[in-house]
Amino acid sequence: MEQFGKHIRSEGEIDRSAAAPPRHFEPFKKTYPYVAFAMFINNMYPNPATEKRRIIAIPLTWLVISPCYIIICIDIYHCWQVNDIDKVFAHTIIIGPFTATFLKMALIFYKRREARRILDEINQDHSVCNNLTSEYQTILGKWIKFMQFYEKFWNACSFIGSFCFHFMAIGMMIYSALFTEKFTKYMVHDINLPFGEPEKRLEFPYFEFFFIQTTLIGCIYYANFTGYDGFLVLSIIHSCSKIELCAQALVDAVKVEDDRLRIKQLGYVIMEQNRLYRYVELVTDTFQGWLSTIATCMVVHLCTCAYHLSKNSFDVHFMAATGSSCFYVFTLCASAGIMKETAAKLSSDLYCCGWEHVTDVRVRKMVQFMIARAQIPLKIMAMGLYDFDVELFTRMMKMAYTMFTLLQQTN
Repeated sequence: MEQFGKHIRSEGEIDRSAAAPPRHFEPFKKTYPYVAFAMFINNMYPNPATEKRRIIAIPLTWLVISPCYIIICIDIYHCWQVNDIDKVFAHTIIIGPFTATFLKMALIFYKRREARRILDEINQDHSVCNNLTSEYQTILGKWIKFMQFYEKFWNACSFIGSFCFHFMAIGMMIYSALFTEKFTKYMVHDINLPFGEPEKRLEFPYFEFFFIQTTLIGCIYYANFTGYDGFLVLSIIHSCSKIELCAQALVDAVKVEDDRLRIKQLGYVIMEQNRLYRYVELVTDTFQGWLSTIATCMVVHLCTCAYHLSKNSFDVHFMAATGSSCFYVFTLCASAGIMKETAAKLSSDLYCCGWEHVTDVRVRKMVQFMIARAQIPLKIMAMGLYDFDVELFTRMMKMAYTMFTLLQQTN
């Protein structure tokens, strides 16, 4: 990429490579500070210097939260014994995503070298574009602006989704204290004591213990979904900028007048095109485990959410949880769909590079091979079977509704 845009003469015969670069692109951790910080505090940032600390911190985090997790599992068992399916599903809606947070911690640690390579690739692209011409900087700047908007929006959505139960409980207690004669305590998530009277869960110290534990769980939710899933989407969308940079590089390469330099520039473009496909393969390999899990488990999760809401039609807590889950899946599928659509345009962009003005047969053959390669679909796969795009989101919603209908008929 370092050679893109060189050896091109404008109408005034001025070398474009000599122009002063108007932008300065920062590394990943400065360009996307919310995602980078969330990854760091949640032991996900792939820094080789902190590997030992993360090995200790991940199980230690689980140990701190395990009392509440175990109590919820015991309550699920008790509810199952008395055939309280609605309460079982209410617990699984909470405990399922919480289990997923530790799965993501384990997956990103297992794929830490691949995740580090993704960061290095993004940092390298940002650094190289600082020395390229304005066309390339405009392309990268456009996608960075889009990703920074997404980062802030996703950070806000993760915060609201992670603490909506807490806001509801605190709000109801404030209302009870101000406008009712008798103050009533409300738990963040209604959990019965494993061995004891149900009313004791609202007494000291059980109520305070559960409130602290669920608040810590909310913090883990927030950092995990902001960090891991934000990094996933940013990694996918960054490939869109690489696609457009590759197309612009070919446009500039065919404008080179010297035959030898033109062939050399085309060689650089082909190398960058191969680098693009290797990057997408790297992203797919890094997040394959989680995407495959999402494609299966999220269908069950949405089904349980729908069942619980059918039994409790105005449960604001779980309405927010269901909406957050749908939006979460849509965001992942939509980001992969954006990359798929951008890649589908690459062959047309390469064809419109201006090759018809070049009589060199070697150039035309090289462009033909690049167009042929670009016509092979570039996509993110789940389990190596499903394309991760908006159509998959639609199929997941339909499958979840089908399971919900069967569950209703069974009961």
